[in-house]
Amino acid sequence: MEEKTDRLLLIMLDRFGDALMMSENDADRRILGEMLAALAKKGIILTPKGMGVAGQYYYHTGDYAMMEYCLNEADSGFGKENRYGTYRSIYRGLRHYNEAPGHYDKQIHNALFFLKENNEPLPYLTPDDRERLDLLGQQGAGRTQALIVRTQGEFSVRAAKDGQLLPWRTRKGRELFAYLLEMEGVPVSRDRLMEVLWPEEIPENAISQIHNMIYNMRKELSAYCLEQVVIYEKKHYRLCMDNLASDSVLVHRMIGPVQEKDMDALEREEDYFLHYNGRYLRDIDSAWANRCGDFADEIYQTGCRLLADRATENGDFDKAVRLYGNILTVSPYEESAAAGLLRLYGRMRKWKKLKDCYQSFCELLREDLGVEPGVEVEEAYREATGGI
Repeated sequence: MEEKTDRLLLIMLDRFGDALMMSENDADRRILGEMLAALAKKGIILTPKGMGVAGQYYYHTGDYAMMEYCLNEADSGFGKENRYGTYRSIYRGLRHYNEAPGHYDKQIHNALFFLKENNEPLPYLTPDDRERLDLLGQQGAGRTQALIVRTQGEFSVRAAKDGQLLPWRTRKGRELFAYLLEMEGVPVSRDRLMEVLWPEEIPENAISQIHNMIYNMRKELSAYCLEQVVIYEKKHYRLCMDNLASDSVLVHRMIGPVQEKDMDALEREEDYFLHYNGRYLRDIDSAWANRCGDFADEIYQTGCRLLADRATENGDFDKAVRLYGNILTVSPYEESAAAGLLRLYGRMRKWKKLKDCYQSFCELLREDLGVEPGVEVEEAYREATGGI
């Protein structure tokens, strides 16, 4: 009979323990405490779920050592990421928040993200706990341009809130974010992502990778209440560009003015051309990123050449020299840019720079390509030195 009673207590704890714990009636939690005390007195081992309930009860009573023990046991009983390990993270974060707000802010938000994504309930929380969570949620409400993305040179994503880099679990996850950014908020189907990012992967493996990467990406962003930056709807993925401040916007914006030779627009943005900030998506090692980088460099060089011609017409030779120099930074073997630079030095009567520029360009071609400079460079040099 006693054994049946013990078994009944275990069943009741598993079935009704959460409801008793969450009850607003203190008497219900006292009943739960009496059940746990009776089982402990007899040395009855609780189920993982029962341990999870017990962990919440001991948090309520302030017995944090028992809380840790019970939630550890519940966590190990379920394996992988589960609600009870997440409850432990929330409790630890709330208890120690003031010791390291930045660290525990992220820990709490990541735990809340897991519960929400998996339709798991919150653990027992004190009124102070609920107030703290409300404040943490309000920190992200309505925030715009909360991520700062650099696409020229080293690709990086930083949180505007604290300047911290967004970590990437894999290089492919970083590439996935970069590709969605390149699409500028346009929804991309899963099949398209598989075609571009995993062209040789088994479809089932690619689908699993996409799912895991999107989940991990949103989890990292949840630390800043920004998980909705990455959106999945109607079997398509996209970024909410309202929450991003990215230099890619300017890169894309220059395509039209350059192709249309809109000099007014180019002159309004000439700072972009006067300061080369690195190749677009330089360190994203992928065929699609290389194509984007090549195209962006082509647009940049063409814009520099158009502005250099305008600066030369206006007699602003120093600006024209900088622009031709930037073209050679992007494309060191570009003979038309080298020729333009030589002519400018001739018109400025900077003979030493003229000679040094010509010699260094010739040496570069010989050492790297094993060729001599073409007709355009030779003619420019002769033309520029004609008055010496």
